[in-house]
Amino acid sequence: MNKPTNTGPESTAGETSQDIPKSSEDNGGALLKKSQDEVIRLRREMQRIKQEQELLGKLGFNREPAEMPAYFAPPPSFNTSHVALGEFLATLADAKGTIAKITVLFVLIGAVYLLTAQPVYRVDALLETGMRMDLLADISKGFKEETVVNEEIEILQSRKLLGQVVDELKLDIIAQPVHFPIIGAPIARMNNKIRSLIGPSYKPGLPFFDLNAYAWKNENITVETFDVPAAYIGRPFTLIVEKGKRYRLLDEDGNLLTEGEAGVLNTNWLPSDDTTPALLISSIKGKAGTHFDLMRIAPVDAITRLSEFLTVMEKGLGSGVVQISLEGPDKDQITLIVNRMVKTFTTQERERKSEKISLSLDYMEKQMPELKEKAEKAEAALHGFRQRHGAVDLTKETQILLERMVGIEAELSEFRRKRTELLPRFTPQHSSILALNAHIANLNGELSAIKNKVKNFPNTEQEVLRLSRDAELYSQLYAFLRNRIGQLKVVQEAPVGYVGVVDLAVPSEAPIKPQKAAVMGLSVALGLFVGLGAAFLQKSLHQAVKDPEMIEKQLGLPVYATVPHSVKQRKSLKKGDGTRLAVLAETETSDPAVESLRSLRTSLHFVLLESQNNIIMVTGPSPGIGKSFLSVNFAAVMASAGKRVLLIDADMRKGHLHKYFDLEGTEGLSDAIATGKSIAQVVRRTHIDGLEVICNGTMPPNPSELLSHERFVTAIEKISLLYDYVIIDSPPVLPVTDPAIIGRLAGAALLVVKAGSHTLREIEQSVKHLKLGGVNLRGVVFNDMPVSTNRYGYGGYYGYAYTYAYADSMDRKES
Repeated sequence: MNKPTNTGPESTAGETSQDIPKSSEDNGGALLKKSQDEVIRLRREMQRIKQEQELLGKLGFNREPAEMPAYFAPPPSFNTSHVALGEFLATLADAKGTIAKITVLFVLIGAVYLLTAQPVYRVDALLETGMRMDLLADISKGFKEETVVNEEIEILQSRKLLGQVVDELKLDIIAQPVHFPIIGAPIARMNNKIRSLIGPSYKPGLPFFDLNAYAWKNENITVETFDVPAAYIGRPFTLIVEKGKRYRLLDEDGNLLTEGEAGVLNTNWLPSDDTTPALLISSIKGKAGTHFDLMRIAPVDAITRLSEFLTVMEKGLGSGVVQISLEGPDKDQITLIVNRMVKTFTTQERERKSEKISLSLDYMEKQMPELKEKAEKAEAALHGFRQRHGAVDLTKETQILLERMVGIEAELSEFRRKRTELLPRFTPQHSSILALNAHIANLNGELSAIKNKVKNFPNTEQEVLRLSRDAELYSQLYAFLRNRIGQLKVVQEAPVGYVGVVDLAVPSEAPIKPQKAAVMGLSVALGLFVGLGAAFLQKSLHQAVKDPEMIEKQLGLPVYATVPHSVKQRKSLKKGDGTRLAVLAETETSDPAVESLRSLRTSLHFVLLESQNNIIMVTGPSPGIGKSFLSVNFAAVMASAGKRVLLIDADMRKGHLHKYFDLEGTEGLSDAIATGKSIAQVVRRTHIDGLEVICNGTMPPNPSELLSHERFVTAIEKISLLYDYVIIDSPPVLPVTDPAIIGRLAGAALLVVKAGSHTLREIEQSVKHLKLGGVNLRGVVFNDMPVSTNRYGYGGYYGYAYTYAYADSMDRKES
């Protein structure tokens, strides 16, 4: 082809209209020269590819040189496990914004919960109750240490003890301020903390706090008496603070029941046949208009509520130390409750012990006269027998039997006494009663065996043995009871409690609930979990093509280039003034996106050798996929290789290629076709050497009809002879028919597909429309691939090209 000596629009127009070849000889020479030039360029390209292959081999990418163009080669094989991991990581990378937003949302929910949740405190007290001395336990020792921890734990949790605490502390009266829903209580707690730091001078100053019906600080009332009839137990009342420490009491329907003043008993404000209504409020702390909820609950309900948050357990197995723990929102109140439980328990234990000693003394003192009489009679009977029969010597065996019988009788007497004491406290099936019964049965059996043996003795010896046994037994029992009575009287006069207070409860400053670290950790974990679920759900619902391999496998179209997402292009758009768009191939020559376009240039060089002309149409399924960006930068890459390139903006509806070159788009392709002027007259120079552009022109009412006009066909055929490459940026395929009209004139057409923006069905329809229009669609350019999705090296050479581009950039910076 003949190349003009200058590139200005005027000279180009002259050559187009006058210097078109006039003889076959001129045409033959031009074609010969063009063929020679193409052979030289082909050799240079092959040499460059060979050098790149050698460099890739040095970098560790062992890949044999291709014997055919890269776009005809089969897709590379790679480890499926690496692909699966890559797809998983790619999904995470693509949805990182969604995951981050959901995680932040859950963290905010957790923070709001921590701010609004009612803090729960816990206080503890320790009692030493494990080993207790029972003066009545062992007849031989007088004292016995027995474990009673379980018994003490049950007593601490009994209704008797808790009921006394409820009654003394008036826990069956509920009086609490009314807070604004959700945020009222947290604000009140915050104000209390600020007030404790600053002092009583602190007053909330926001207008929001002027809602007088709600409590916003430390408002409270102290109720000394609140008696209501049985029918009103558990029913709510409302107390409204008035000026001058006065109040009004309303029922649950808002009816006024009575008015009163703090410190004055108010009675007979409800009709009643059983309990006289009475209300005594000792103090009121709150501004006029503040509402309080007031309720009297049944004592058993108050005990149940207290038991739900009470824990009594032995601290360490066998330690004998009992721990009393109570949880609640008011740390001062729960401290008071636990300490009152300790006091009540120690008092009850002392009283119980004293009562037990008194019962034992009464029982023993009643037995003393009878035992004394029996002992005297036994001694007299033995003495009378000896006077009548003289001294009778007992054998050694008989003496042993006598001592054993006396011991058994004494043990039986003690066990029967203990059983008599325990029966009022325990049922006959209790383990203690059953154990005593077993001991008594064993001793009776042994005593019966001895009596049977004694029956074989002579009558005189039997009688002496019987009288000696009675005298010895009653004498020992009488002496034992006399000593035991003396001991119990000493203990009764100077009682020693069974319970030792190790630690009293003290208020805790740090709440146990909610646990900030656990809540925030759980919020982050739930946020990540839900975010991951949302990411994969979004992926399953939106089956957009994110892997170029899917296009090759499903549609059989080669993917010539995979253009990665360019961060630098986005930054340049943000820095621009809105009138001119930056050309990435000019400003960032080493950007991975530009490197991929260089690979596309190499591949298309071989494709165009087999094409009917040097015209390349660039289109896409839909707008907003970066088609114009690729057209401009691809044209710039072609021009940087020393080619003369013409870029045509054939999108007469929304074309904007002129913004990349700071040109006016009012005179262009549409004007040339509509007016019949030469196409060369609308060619514009650009600031990039070797690159000229035809803008879209004035937007016509009938773009498709203009493109179908014979003048457009003739103009494209003539202008293509003056350039090495003509790149036409056409409108998208699916919305309009313009690409099918333009594509028939192009030697090769490229379909731009944006990663994650099109379904496979959408791409398939675009291919179908182009092929039905007779367009020579050669392949696909996969645009805006996120960098994360390239981590497993898709695309063979293109994947390597990205790595090489970055390495080359770093080498230049280091040098």
